[in-house]
Amino acid sequence: MLKVVEKADGRTASKVLIKSAESIKLPPGCSLSLVTTLRSVAHLKQDWRALEDECDIQPTIFQSYDWVQSWCEIYAQPDSKREIQFVIGRRANRVVFIWPLMRESQHGFSVLKWASHPIGQYGDLLVAAFEDTAEWISAATQYLKVNHTADILHLRHVRKTSNFAPYAQLHWNDGRLFEQAPAMDLTQFKSDEDYSARYDAQQRKRRKKTFRKLEELGQLTTKIATENEAPAALALAVSEKLKWLETRGRFNQVLSCSRHNALLEKLIANPDAKMRVKILQISLGDQPSAWEIGFEWNGIHYGYLTSHLDGLTDLGVGRLTLDIAQRQALKSGLREYDLMVPYDQHKESFSSHKEPVNDWFLPLSSKGSLYGTFYLRLTRPTLREIYRRLPPPVLRVLKRLLGQ
Repeated sequence: MLKVVEKADGRTASKVLIKSAESIKLPPGCSLSLVTTLRSVAHLKQDWRALEDECDIQPTIFQSYDWVQSWCEIYAQPDSKREIQFVIGRRANRVVFIWPLMRESQHGFSVLKWASHPIGQYGDLLVAAFEDTAEWISAATQYLKVNHTADILHLRHVRKTSNFAPYAQLHWNDGRLFEQAPAMDLTQFKSDEDYSARYDAQQRKRRKKTFRKLEELGQLTTKIATENEAPAALALAVSEKLKWLETRGRFNQVLSCSRHNALLEKLIANPDAKMRVKILQISLGDQPSAWEIGFEWNGIHYGYLTSHLDGLTDLGVGRLTLDIAQRQALKSGLREYDLMVPYDQHKESFSSHKEPVNDWFLPLSSKGSLYGTFYLRLTRPTLREIYRRLPPPVLRVLKRLLGQ
């Protein structure tokens, strides 16, 4: 049986035929459908938000309706190369399963990825409590395969405690890009004084030394940017981060994209959003000098980006910024500060635990099997390790050769 859905570009009234989920094994009263347009995503708002609260394993902010819908509006417009491919599962007309994916062409292959990747730092799906997660994923995967939606599923940054990880470990291929996601449990601290007590004598001495050196450049003050101030602070923070990366021969396609700031500005200005974008700004005298851009959602602060004037790196301003940001999160009554992937050594002293994070892939065609075996399993992990080990002078030469 065939089901009619809107064409992915959403600009015309033309239709495409999608094979019905009735041929896929699901319990009575359950169905699957594919959402491919911005208009259809907007219609999911009420159901999506309800499902966020009904999940047994809570999704992260990057699976929230506010985040995904805003990303779609900025990055998945008809003129982009990204196509929305959300698999929606219903039981008795109630949405109980959402798998937010997007389709991109990569190296000549059609690849399904998490929606909002790589800006979204974690990937997962939403499934209501008491539903059989494995059953829904299995049916949805078959649905995608039957309808030839892509050559391969390649899903990055899957946390061990996510809805998706247990199924992937049993049925998918290991992407061999193991990471650690560090986080600080803020519930262990009753006050700012408790937080200070976690430092040993040497750490406290180092922190005072950092304050002293920075205050020689001007009085140190901190503030949370207001909605009107946020766009300018965001632009400056990202600009300085790109300069910092440039001196080290690194390149960040996400931060370099003009749509990146537009997405965060949209989230900042959205009065209906359940999430909040917070920009902490540290000034030395009258000079804005360091920033922490974070997202607050469901009791968690996601530390998305830290940045500072490049000349301040050796003074320890990066660590001081994290210290102040975590104190702000504690003061706001949040239960966790998530430092997110990738794991870096400087995050160690600002975390109380780490969670394993991995990549997974599943071919949907013979062409996808070639991509998965020779690129994702063999070539990509090797290239990534080489890139990590290259010194800045070599990286700068490589950037010029690649035209970045």
